[in-house]
Amino acid sequence: MKVNDILKAHLPDDIGTLFYNELEQNCEIIDLKKGDILTRLGDTNNQVYYIINGSIARKVITLNGSEKAIALQSDNFLPFITCLDSFFNQDKSEYMLQASTKATVLKIQYPFIKKSLKSYPSFFKFYNSYIEQYLFFSEMIRTRQLSYTKEDLIVWLMKNYPSLIRDFPSKEVADYIGVTPEWYSKLKRKMFS
Repeated sequence: MKVNDILKAHLPDDIGTLFYNELEQNCEIIDLKKGDILTRLGDTNNQVYYIINGSIARKVITLNGSEKAIALQSDNFLPFITCLDSFFNQDKSEYMLQASTKATVLKIQYPFIKKSLKSYPSFFKFYNSYIEQYLFFSEMIRTRQLSYTKEDLIVWLMKNYPSLIRDFPSKEVADYIGVTPEWYSKLKRKMFS
Protein backbone atom coordinates (compact mmCIF):
# COMPACT_ATOMS: atom_id res chain seq x y z
CA MET A 1 0.00 0.00 0.00
CA LYS A 2 1.55 3.30 -1.08
CA VAL A 3 1.16 6.42 1.02
CA ASN A 4 0.43 8.49 -2.08
CA ASP A 5 -2.52 6.28 -2.98
CA ILE A 6 -3.88 6.36 0.57
CA LEU A 7 -3.99 10.14 1.01
CA LYS A 8 -4.55 11.48 -2.50
CA ALA A 9 -8.29 10.97 -2.15
CA HIS A 10 -8.35 13.17 0.98
CA LEU A 11 -5.81 15.90 0.29
CA PRO A 12 -6.03 18.79 -2.18
CA ASP A 13 -5.37 17.92 -5.85
CA ASP A 14 -2.86 20.74 -6.22
CA ILE A 15 -0.65 19.75 -3.29
CA GLY A 16 2.07 18.41 -5.58
CA THR A 17 4.31 15.41 -6.05
CA LEU A 18 7.10 16.85 -3.88
CA PHE A 19 4.78 16.85 -0.86
CA TYR A 20 3.94 13.17 -1.35
CA ASN A 21 7.60 12.26 -1.81
CA GLU A 22 8.46 14.02 1.47
CA LEU A 23 5.47 12.45 3.18
CA GLU A 24 6.69 8.96 2.26
CA GLN A 25 9.92 9.73 4.16
CA ASN A 26 8.09 10.98 7.25
CA CYS A 27 5.44 8.38 7.94
CA GLU A 28 4.86 4.71 8.57
CA ILE A 29 1.91 2.34 8.29
CA ILE A 30 0.85 0.61 11.53
CA ASP A 31 -1.54 -2.35 11.78
CA LEU A 32 -3.54 -2.65 15.01
CA LYS A 33 -5.66 -5.38 16.51
CA LYS A 34 -8.84 -4.49 18.38
CA GLY A 35 -7.80 -3.19 21.79
CA ASP A 36 -4.23 -2.29 20.82
CA ILE A 37 -2.98 0.95 22.36
CA LEU A 38 -1.66 3.43 19.80
CA THR A 39 -0.55 6.05 22.33
CA ARG A 40 -0.55 5.71 26.11
CA LEU A 41 -1.67 8.08 28.80
CA GLY A 42 1.38 10.17 29.73
CA ASP A 43 3.13 9.78 26.36
CA THR A 44 4.40 12.87 24.59
CA ASN A 45 2.69 12.59 21.24
CA ASN A 46 4.37 14.27 18.27
CA GLN A 47 2.47 12.59 15.49
CA VAL A 48 -0.89 12.55 13.77
CA TYR A 49 -2.50 9.32 12.68
CA TYR A 50 -4.57 8.96 9.55
CA ILE A 51 -7.05 6.08 9.93
CA ILE A 52 -6.81 4.07 6.70
CA ASN A 53 -9.38 1.56 7.90
CA GLY A 54 -11.00 0.72 11.20
CA SER A 55 -11.82 2.87 14.20
CA ILE A 56 -9.93 4.49 17.09
CA ALA A 57 -11.21 5.87 20.41
CA ARG A 58 -9.55 8.66 22.37
CA LYS A 59 -9.92 7.78 26.05
CA VAL A 60 -9.19 9.18 29.48
CA ILE A 61 -8.84 7.44 32.81
CA THR A 62 -11.50 8.69 35.21
CA LEU A 63 -10.85 9.50 38.86
CA ASN A 64 -12.20 6.06 39.81
CA GLY A 65 -9.68 4.42 37.45
CA SER A 66 -11.98 3.34 34.63
CA GLU A 67 -11.49 4.15 30.94
CA LYS A 68 -13.91 6.62 29.30
CA ALA A 69 -14.21 7.21 25.55
CA ILE A 70 -14.28 10.95 24.85
CA ALA A 71 -13.87 10.86 21.06
CA LEU A 72 -14.64 8.27 18.40
CA GLN A 73 -13.05 8.52 14.97
CA SER A 74 -12.84 6.16 12.01
CA ASP A 75 -11.84 5.92 8.38
CA ASN A 76 -15.40 7.14 7.62
CA PHE A 77 -15.50 9.94 10.18
CA LEU A 78 -12.78 12.50 10.95
CA PRO A 79 -9.95 10.11 9.94
CA PHE A 80 -7.07 12.23 11.30
CA ILE A 81 -6.58 11.63 15.03
CA THR A 82 -4.04 12.61 17.69
CA CYS A 83 -3.86 13.41 21.38
CA LEU A 84 -4.58 17.10 20.97
CA ASP A 85 -3.20 18.23 24.31
CA SER A 86 0.17 16.61 23.72
CA PHE A 87 0.39 17.32 20.00
CA PHE A 88 -0.13 21.06 20.27
CA ASN A 89 1.74 21.58 23.55
CA GLN A 90 4.41 18.89 23.00
CA ASP A 91 3.81 17.76 26.57
CA LYS A 92 2.60 14.56 28.24
CA SER A 93 -0.92 13.57 27.17
CA GLU A 94 -3.92 13.12 29.42
CA TYR A 95 -5.41 10.80 26.76
CA MET A 96 -4.72 7.50 25.13
CA LEU A 97 -5.63 6.26 21.67
CA GLN A 98 -6.94 2.72 21.41
CA ALA A 99 -8.12 0.64 18.45
CA SER A 100 -11.86 0.00 18.78
CA THR A 101 -11.72 -2.44 15.90
CA LYS A 102 -8.97 -3.92 13.78
CA ALA A 103 -7.37 -0.87 12.19
CA THR A 104 -4.58 0.36 9.96
CA VAL A 105 -3.21 3.86 10.50
CA LEU A 106 -0.64 6.05 8.83
CA LYS A 107 1.62 7.70 11.44
CA ILE A 108 2.80 11.17 10.33
CA GLN A 109 5.48 13.01 12.31
CA TYR A 110 4.83 16.48 13.79
CA PRO A 111 8.00 18.12 12.41
CA PHE A 112 6.90 17.17 8.88
CA ILE A 113 3.42 18.60 9.44
CA LYS A 114 4.84 21.82 10.91
CA LYS A 115 7.25 22.24 7.98
CA SER A 116 4.54 21.40 5.42
CA LEU A 117 2.19 24.02 6.83
CA LYS A 118 4.81 26.63 5.90
CA SER A 119 5.93 25.08 2.61
CA TYR A 120 2.64 23.99 1.01
CA PRO A 121 -0.21 26.54 0.93
CA SER A 122 -2.69 23.88 -0.21
CA PHE A 123 -1.81 21.70 2.77
CA PHE A 124 -2.09 24.72 5.10
CA LYS A 125 -5.59 25.45 3.77
CA PHE A 126 -6.61 21.79 4.08
CA TYR A 127 -5.19 21.51 7.60
CA ASN A 128 -7.03 24.62 8.83
CA SER A 129 -10.27 23.45 7.25
CA TYR A 130 -9.95 20.05 8.92
CA ILE A 131 -9.23 21.61 12.33
CA GLU A 132 -12.30 23.85 11.91
CA GLN A 133 -14.45 20.84 10.96
CA TYR A 134 -13.17 18.91 13.98
CA LEU A 135 -13.76 21.82 16.38
CA PHE A 136 -17.24 22.40 14.95
CA PHE A 137 -18.19 18.75 15.43
CA SER A 138 -16.69 18.64 18.94
CA GLU A 139 -18.66 21.72 19.99
CA MET A 140 -21.85 20.40 18.41
CA ILE A 141 -21.51 17.05 20.20
CA ARG A 142 -20.65 18.67 23.52
CA THR A 143 -23.72 20.92 23.30
CA ARG A 144 -25.98 17.96 22.58
CA GLN A 145 -24.40 15.82 25.30
CA LEU A 146 -25.32 18.55 27.80
CA SER A 147 -28.74 19.54 26.45
CA TYR A 148 -30.30 16.38 24.96
CA THR A 149 -31.63 13.35 26.74
CA LYS A 150 -29.49 10.27 26.10
CA GLU A 151 -32.22 8.85 23.85
CA ASP A 152 -32.45 12.09 21.83
CA LEU A 153 -28.66 12.18 21.51
CA ILE A 154 -28.58 8.65 20.10
CA VAL A 155 -31.40 9.45 17.66
CA TRP A 156 -29.55 12.60 16.55
CA LEU A 157 -26.29 10.66 16.08
CA MET A 158 -28.03 7.92 14.11
CA LYS A 159 -29.66 10.49 11.85
CA ASN A 160 -26.67 12.81 11.35
CA TYR A 161 -23.59 10.62 11.95
CA PRO A 162 -24.60 6.99 11.34
CA SER A 163 -20.96 5.97 10.90
CA LEU A 164 -20.36 6.68 14.60
CA ILE A 165 -22.99 4.10 15.46
CA ARG A 166 -22.02 1.67 12.69
CA ASP A 167 -18.20 1.76 12.94
CA PHE A 168 -17.83 1.24 16.70
CA PRO A 169 -18.66 -1.57 19.09
CA SER A 170 -21.89 -0.88 21.00
CA LYS A 171 -19.96 -0.88 24.29
CA GLU A 172 -17.81 2.08 23.15
CA VAL A 173 -20.77 4.02 21.73
CA ALA A 174 -22.58 3.55 25.06
CA ASP A 175 -19.48 4.71 26.95
CA TYR A 176 -19.09 7.75 24.68
CA ILE A 177 -22.75 8.71 25.16
CA GLY A 178 -22.61 8.08 28.90
CA VAL A 179 -24.98 5.13 29.28
CA THR A 180 -24.54 1.49 30.20
CA PRO A 181 -24.11 -1.01 27.36
CA GLU A 182 -27.31 -2.74 28.54
CA TRP A 183 -29.35 0.47 28.36
CA TYR A 184 -27.92 1.24 24.92
CA SER A 185 -28.76 -2.27 23.64
CA LYS A 186 -32.35 -1.97 24.92
CA LEU A 187 -32.74 1.40 23.24
CA LYS A 188 -31.36 0.09 19.92
CA ARG A 189 -33.77 -2.86 20.03
CA LYS A 190 -36.66 -0.49 20.77
CA MET A 191 -35.67 1.89 17.95
CA PHE A 192 -35.18 -0.82 15.33
CA SER A 193 -38.21 -2.99 16.16
